[in-house]
Amino acid sequence: MRKILFHCTIGSHLYGLNTPTSDIDFFGVFAPDEKELLGLNELKYIDNSVLTTRKNERNTNKDIDDKVFSIRKYIELLLGNNPNIIETLFIPEKNINVMDSRFKELIDNYPKFVSKRVYKTFNGYAKSQFKKLEVKSERYNALKLAINYLKVAMENNITHLSEDSSFGLNKHLNYYKKSKGSIKNFHKGMEVSKVYEILNREYDEYGWRAKTETFKNLHYDVKFAYHLVRIMLEANFLLDNGFLNFPFEGKEKKLLLSIKNGEREIDDIKKIYHDLSVVSNEIFEKSTLPDNPDYDWADNFLTKIHKKFIIK
Repeated sequence: MRKILFHCTIGSHLYGLNTPTSDIDFFGVFAPDEKELLGLNELKYIDNSVLTTRKNERNTNKDIDDKVFSIRKYIELLLGNNPNIIETLFIPEKNINVMDSRFKELIDNYPKFVSKRVYKTFNGYAKSQFKKLEVKSERYNALKLAINYLKVAMENNITHLSEDSSFGLNKHLNYYKKSKGSIKNFHKGMEVSKVYEILNREYDEYGWRAKTETFKNLHYDVKFAYHLVRIMLEANFLLDNGFLNFPFEGKEKKLLLSIKNGEREIDDIKKIYHDLSVVSNEIFEKSTLPDNPDYDWADNFLTKIHKKFIIK
């Protein structure tokens, strides 16, 4: 029988940055049953999430994100020093819902997993968030320009795309997510009203953050900025100390809340990221963490866990 080994509350409720309207994020680890482990269809994770909102609407405190990973998949992600998974080694007691005594051995041996690899994985994650900061705004604005272009065309009784209007439309869609195929999708001869309908549907389904006053005023998505800075703060502390402390407190909490609440300009975010990156490089050079996780220990632990739940 499948056994839940670990279950905890993560996300903003872990970071100490939740509000009364925040949704709840859970994370768990299970030991698979015999068929799930040895059969053709290995079960890697289970998604127990419950969403009350429609696609591209803001989640509410009634929404639940709950993913539970197999112990094998969990350990694989830990050995890769995956940022979101490494965090779960340092969950405070008040955020733990289930802790099997056999799983506690893994938590107690967190130094077996934390290595200098976190420099690459955490900085890589942060870099991906940094790249997204302005791209979403550029794409969203390009979509609005294209819609306005078509609206003007219809007002001037243009019913079908000409070669010039097709070129002009695709020019406005330069940053749009379908730009690679836009010339083929919106070609000469297409009905302007049909293209207008397609793009308006895309506009209506665009993520809710793009339609907030914060996004319109700051021209970047605060979600990406918030996670960018959070992950850099974690990376630097982890490289320097070998563990993480949650929730965030003091000046770090104040900084993250100011970003999350849309109180920072884009240039300020870029400077914060640059400064944290410089510090990260310096800490990495002095870090006493091992170069790699202890694969042998992890392999032996996983084997032991599977034996306990599979061998009768």
